[in-house]
Amino acid sequence: MILAVLFANAEGNILIERFHGVPAEERLHWRSFLVKLGADNLKGVKNEELLVACHKSVYIVYTVLGDVSIYVVGKDEYDELALSEVIFVITSAVKDVCGKPPSERLFLDKYGRICLCLDEIVWKGYLENTEKDRIKRLIRLKPPTELVVGHSKAGVARAFWTIPRWHTLYLLVPAALAVTLSKTQNQI
Repeated sequence: MILAVLFANAEGNILIERFHGVPAEERLHWRSFLVKLGADNLKGVKNEELLVACHKSVYIVYTVLGDVSIYVVGKDEYDELALSEVIFVITSAVKDVCGKPPSERLFLDKYGRICLCLDEIVWKGYLENTEKDRIKRLIRLKPPTELVVGHSKAGVARAFWTIPRWHTLYLLVPAALAVTLSKTQNQI
Protein backbone atom coordinates (compact mmCIF):
# COMPACT_ATOMS: atom_id res chain seq x y z
CA MET A 1 0.00 0.00 0.00
CA ILE A 2 1.14 3.54 -0.70
CA LEU A 3 1.03 5.15 2.74
CA ALA A 4 1.81 8.75 1.80
CA VAL A 5 2.56 11.13 -1.03
CA LEU A 6 3.93 14.52 0.02
CA PHE A 7 5.08 17.59 -1.86
CA ALA A 8 7.16 20.16 0.02
CA ASN A 9 8.94 23.39 -0.87
CA ALA A 10 12.63 24.12 -0.25
CA GLU A 11 11.91 25.46 3.26
CA GLY A 12 10.16 22.23 4.24
CA ASN A 13 6.59 23.51 4.11
CA ILE A 14 4.11 20.87 2.97
CA LEU A 15 2.35 21.88 -0.25
CA ILE A 16 0.27 18.72 -0.79
CA GLU A 17 -0.10 15.61 1.32
CA ARG A 18 -2.08 12.45 0.85
CA PHE A 19 -2.08 9.76 3.55
CA HIS A 20 -3.64 6.33 3.13
CA GLY A 21 -4.02 3.98 6.08
CA VAL A 22 -1.87 6.15 8.38
CA PRO A 23 -3.48 7.01 11.74
CA ALA A 24 -3.87 10.75 12.39
CA GLU A 25 -1.54 10.64 15.40
CA GLU A 26 1.30 9.27 13.22
CA ARG A 27 0.95 11.80 10.41
CA LEU A 28 2.82 14.57 12.22
CA HIS A 29 5.71 12.16 12.80
CA TRP A 30 5.82 11.27 9.09
CA ARG A 31 5.62 14.90 7.98
CA SER A 32 8.52 15.98 10.17
CA PHE A 33 10.55 12.86 9.38
CA LEU A 34 10.20 13.27 5.61
CA VAL A 35 10.96 16.99 5.65
CA LYS A 36 14.07 16.38 7.79
CA LEU A 37 15.11 13.51 5.51
CA GLY A 38 14.83 15.83 2.49
CA ALA A 39 16.65 18.69 4.20
CA ASP A 40 19.55 16.36 5.01
CA ASN A 41 19.81 14.63 1.64
CA LEU A 42 18.29 16.64 -1.20
CA LYS A 43 20.83 19.46 -1.36
CA GLY A 44 22.64 19.35 -4.69
CA VAL A 45 20.49 16.54 -6.11
CA LYS A 46 19.59 16.79 -9.79
CA ASN A 47 15.98 16.96 -10.96
CA GLU A 48 14.29 13.55 -10.81
CA GLU A 49 17.32 11.80 -9.30
CA LEU A 50 15.74 9.21 -6.99
CA LEU A 51 16.85 8.66 -3.42
CA VAL A 52 15.70 5.69 -1.33
CA ALA A 53 15.37 5.21 2.42
CA CYS A 54 13.84 2.61 4.71
CA HIS A 55 12.21 3.44 8.06
CA LYS A 56 10.14 1.15 10.32
CA SER A 57 9.76 -1.53 7.61
CA VAL A 58 8.43 0.96 5.05
CA TYR A 59 10.16 2.25 1.96
CA ILE A 60 10.59 5.89 1.01
CA VAL A 61 11.49 7.12 -2.47
CA TYR A 62 12.01 10.85 -2.85
CA THR A 63 13.31 13.35 -5.36
CA VAL A 64 13.41 17.00 -6.36
CA LEU A 65 11.49 18.43 -9.28
CA GLY A 66 12.26 22.11 -9.82
CA ASP A 67 11.75 23.84 -6.45
CA VAL A 68 9.52 21.07 -5.10
CA SER A 69 10.47 17.92 -3.21
CA ILE A 70 8.34 14.82 -3.71
CA TYR A 71 8.15 11.95 -1.21
CA VAL A 72 6.36 8.62 -1.68
CA VAL A 73 6.09 6.18 1.23
CA GLY A 74 4.97 2.56 0.80
CA LYS A 75 4.96 -0.84 2.43
CA ASP A 76 4.31 -4.47 1.53
CA GLU A 77 4.08 -4.78 -2.29
CA TYR A 78 5.15 -1.15 -2.74
CA ASP A 79 8.87 -1.60 -2.25
CA GLU A 80 11.50 0.78 -3.61
CA LEU A 81 11.12 -0.51 -7.16
CA ALA A 82 7.32 -0.10 -7.22
CA LEU A 83 7.60 3.30 -5.55
CA SER A 84 10.07 4.44 -8.20
CA GLU A 85 7.36 3.69 -10.79
CA VAL A 86 4.83 5.68 -8.75
CA ILE A 87 7.13 8.68 -8.38
CA PHE A 88 7.99 8.55 -12.10
CA VAL A 89 4.29 8.78 -13.01
CA ILE A 90 3.78 11.62 -10.51
CA THR A 91 6.77 13.65 -11.76
CA SER A 92 5.70 13.13 -15.38
CA ALA A 93 2.19 14.33 -14.61
CA VAL A 94 3.44 17.40 -12.72
CA LYS A 95 5.79 18.30 -15.60
CA ASP A 96 2.92 17.90 -18.08
CA VAL A 97 0.62 20.14 -16.03
CA CYS A 98 3.29 22.80 -15.43
CA GLY A 99 5.01 22.50 -18.80
CA LYS A 100 8.43 22.24 -17.12
CA PRO A 101 9.94 21.38 -13.74
CA PRO A 102 7.96 23.77 -11.51
CA SER A 103 9.06 26.67 -9.39
CA GLU A 104 7.10 26.91 -6.16
CA ARG A 105 5.01 29.72 -7.65
CA LEU A 106 4.16 27.75 -10.79
CA PHE A 107 3.34 24.70 -8.65
CA LEU A 108 0.90 26.74 -6.55
CA ASP A 109 -0.62 28.28 -9.70
CA LYS A 110 -1.34 24.78 -11.03
CA TYR A 111 -2.30 23.38 -7.60
CA GLY A 112 -5.82 22.29 -8.57
CA ARG A 113 -4.79 20.37 -11.66
CA ILE A 114 -1.88 18.75 -9.79
CA CYS A 115 -4.29 17.57 -7.08
CA LEU A 116 -6.58 16.13 -9.75
CA CYS A 117 -3.62 14.30 -11.31
CA LEU A 118 -2.54 12.94 -7.95
CA ASP A 119 -6.06 11.69 -7.24
CA GLU A 120 -6.13 9.87 -10.58
CA ILE A 121 -2.67 8.32 -10.11
CA VAL A 122 -3.00 7.12 -6.50
CA TRP A 123 -6.42 6.00 -5.32
CA LYS A 124 -6.97 4.69 -1.78
CA GLY A 125 -3.31 3.78 -1.42
CA TYR A 126 -2.86 1.97 -4.72
CA LEU A 127 -1.40 2.97 -8.05
CA GLU A 128 -4.36 3.30 -10.38
CA ASN A 129 -3.36 5.10 -13.58
CA THR A 130 0.08 5.27 -15.17
CA GLU A 131 -0.68 6.33 -18.75
CA LYS A 132 -0.19 10.04 -19.49
CA ASP A 133 -3.02 10.26 -22.01
CA ARG A 134 -5.51 8.56 -19.71
CA ILE A 135 -4.59 10.84 -16.80
CA LYS A 136 -4.94 13.93 -19.02
CA ARG A 137 -8.34 12.75 -20.19
CA LEU A 138 -9.53 12.02 -16.64
CA ILE A 139 -8.46 15.38 -15.20
CA ARG A 140 -9.93 17.51 -17.92
CA LEU A 141 -11.73 20.18 -15.92
CA LYS A 142 -15.37 20.58 -16.72
CA PRO A 143 -17.36 23.74 -15.99
CA PRO A 144 -18.57 23.98 -12.39
CA THR A 145 -21.95 22.34 -11.86
CA GLU A 146 -23.04 24.21 -8.74
CA LEU A 147 -22.08 27.45 -7.00
CA VAL A 148 -22.96 27.79 -3.32
CA VAL A 149 -22.29 30.97 -1.36
CA GLY A 150 -22.44 31.18 2.43
CA HIS A 151 -21.32 33.81 4.92
CA SER A 152 -19.08 33.31 7.94
CA LYS A 153 -19.35 35.25 11.20
CA ALA A 154 -16.35 37.38 10.20
CA GLY A 155 -18.21 38.81 7.22
CA VAL A 156 -16.15 36.79 4.75
CA ALA A 157 -18.12 34.77 2.29
CA ARG A 158 -17.27 31.19 1.55
CA ALA A 159 -17.99 30.17 -1.98
CA PHE A 160 -17.45 26.78 -3.49
CA TRP A 161 -18.05 25.10 -6.77
CA THR A 162 -18.78 21.44 -6.94
CA ILE A 163 -16.80 20.02 -9.82
CA PRO A 164 -17.92 16.72 -11.36
CA ARG A 165 -16.57 13.66 -9.58
CA TRP A 166 -15.49 14.12 -5.96
CA HIS A 167 -13.54 17.39 -6.12
CA THR A 168 -14.73 20.64 -4.58
CA LEU A 169 -13.05 24.00 -5.07
CA TYR A 170 -13.27 26.38 -2.11
CA LEU A 171 -12.73 30.13 -2.29
CA LEU A 172 -12.73 32.81 0.37
CA VAL A 173 -14.14 36.00 -1.08
CA PRO A 174 -15.01 39.41 0.37
CA ALA A 175 -18.64 39.80 1.46
CA ALA A 176 -19.34 42.43 -1.25
CA LEU A 177 -18.29 40.01 -3.97
CA ALA A 178 -20.42 37.29 -2.37
CA VAL A 179 -23.53 39.39 -2.90
CA THR A 180 -22.63 39.67 -6.58
CA LEU A 181 -22.01 35.91 -6.75
CA SER A 182 -25.33 35.22 -5.02
CA LYS A 183 -27.20 37.44 -7.49
CA THR A 184 -25.42 35.81 -10.42
CA GLN A 185 -26.23 32.34 -9.09
CA ASN A 186 -29.92 33.23 -8.75
CA GLN A 187 -30.02 34.40 -12.37
CA ILE A 188 -28.58 31.16 -13.70
